[in-house]
Amino acid sequence: MVRVARSAIFILYFVVFVDVFQLSFIWPLVPQIVQGFGKGPTEIGLLSSVAAIGEGLASPILGMIADRFGRKPIFMVAMAGCCLANVWTGFAEDYNWLLVGRLFVGILGGTPPVAAAYISDVTTAEERGEYLTHYQAAFFLGMMAGPFVGGLINQFAGWRIACFSSAGICALNFLLLFWLPESLQNAESCSSCCRRSKKAPPAVAAAAAATAEGQPEAQPEAEEGGSSPASSGSSKGGKAHWSSAMWIIGGAVFLQNVCFTSLEALSTVYLQDHYFNGDIDEATFFWSISLSVVAVIGLTISLFFYTRIVKCITLKGCVLLGGIVCAVALLVLGFPTSRYVFLVQLNFIALGENLVGTSGFTLLSLCVRPDEVGIAMGVMNMFWNAASVVGPLTMAYIYEHVDRNLPWYILAVVRIASMCFLFTAACTAKKLPAAAAPPAGDGAGGDIVARHPDAAAA
Repeated sequence: MVRVARSAIFILYFVVFVDVFQLSFIWPLVPQIVQGFGKGPTEIGLLSSVAAIGEGLASPILGMIADRFGRKPIFMVAMAGCCLANVWTGFAEDYNWLLVGRLFVGILGGTPPVAAAYISDVTTAEERGEYLTHYQAAFFLGMMAGPFVGGLINQFAGWRIACFSSAGICALNFLLLFWLPESLQNAESCSSCCRRSKKAPPAVAAAAAATAEGQPEAQPEAEEGGSSPASSGSSKGGKAHWSSAMWIIGGAVFLQNVCFTSLEALSTVYLQDHYFNGDIDEATFFWSISLSVVAVIGLTISLFFYTRIVKCITLKGCVLLGGIVCAVALLVLGFPTSRYVFLVQLNFIALGENLVGTSGFTLLSLCVRPDEVGIAMGVMNMFWNAASVVGPLTMAYIYEHVDRNLPWYILAVVRIASMCFLFTAACTAKKLPAAAAPPAGDGAGGDIVARHPDAAAA
């Protein structure tokens, strides 16, 4: 495990905050932009799907690159890509321009999955859940401020200025990344350094010496009833071969994101049709404010309640509670009453998603070796983006051509299925190997393993 200064973690949180802040400028405005070009709900769903196709194709590749060359280069590529894509969107003249811009955003991706991998690199298994909670808090803080500010800019200056403002924020975030240290030290980077310096790193030298003497390389011991990280994390030849729990989590991620992206794509149109008499401008502003309110709830849960809830009801309990709350709230959306009841339902969805999302990240970090977290996040992004293709396009078509309430009933069932998948993964997590103890090393001079004060005291 790499040792980093505690300040590096705070830089990471700030990068995630700023990235989500600028992205959430645009999220609530997409339906209004699409309708401004004379398109409807199906085209709104297609726009989300195009971005997901690009990201789904690129994520595993970017994950492998991140595992081999480090997290920092991927952060920088993502920031530069978001900046260019926002400028492109700001100059869009028709719907096809928007499609190209969203595809560009998808291919270059964003920072949150890489940030989760970074946290896994610099924390132990025991403290990882708490740090991922803080990561979720940074995400929700950005989501809290972004829609509100973006909505105000759109109200007074228009969506094109909002896009250019978002691009400027991306450029500032890109500059901030120069102060973020790299988190990953793997065999590839060690070998590269070794060739340049003609001196093998201690771990590589020890392995080479053992091989030369005909001794097998030392493998970490597994827990009783479990398997070693080598056997569960990789196969001969270094090819990744993960436990079944990781693929179950992948199925849960797919179903979970069918719900999330469908809600994101349909909410503005739903508000426009049911509560604002077809006024897209008013519906967009209300949706922006709703997202900010929801983010406040998510932030509060992440900072003050998630760790306590896990201690009371365990990880499995969080999965069950979060899944049931989300499913019920989605089901009730099919019975529209008022815009303020919609806001309450949205907050219950945020509560459930926060519990389930943080638990899912924690489970995933236990299913793969530390040096394969990046590609694992890439594979999860592949599931996530496959759902982003299927969910918005399918549900938008049903909403526009079949029934306006039917999508919410379907999504409630899908959310229960996602909960069952993740609960199954939580039940098998006890069979996974314990994390290796952090290596003793050269953390002098103020460089420490990133650790929360409460975790250190424990």
